[in-house]
Amino acid sequence: MQDAKNQFSKVVQKARFEGPQVVTVRGGRTAIALSAHDYDALRAGRPGR
Repeated sequence: MQDAKNQFSKVVQKARFEGPQVVTVRGGRTAIALSAHDYDALRAGRPGR
């Protein structure tokens, strides 16, 4: 989580251009960062990419 805090803008950019980014805490998946486009597609039941 600390890595994500330190590099938040990098994580956001990677989510925008490369797809969802997994955020881990102590080696376990905790959250997913995804673009607004992918989020909207998910909410609408469409594939994002």
